[in-house]
Amino acid sequence: MTQSKYIQDLLHKTHIVEAHSISSLMVYNCKLSKFGVDLFSNPTLYFSVVGAQQYATLTRPEVSFIVNIVCQFMAKQMESHWTVVK
Repeated sequence: MTQSKYIQDLLHKTHIVEAHSISSLMVYNCKLSKFGVDLFSNPTLYFSVVGAQQYATLTRPEVSFIVNIVCQFMAKQMESHWTVVK
């Protein structure tokens, strides 16, 4: 079972198809908070992308941890959360 087309479409949707890959899924010691003023301007995009990432965890269990973390901020998304989502 593969989701390469699904993930490619997700990369296009977030405009990061040309981004370089990194060896780790999340910056070490990255602290996210629900407090702050840098609110994300497009909550619908955040919901859509995080939901798509949840679906992708079916075949990519190594991303489950980080997807779970960003799901905790669905009520108040900030630019720092969006950076982690991408």
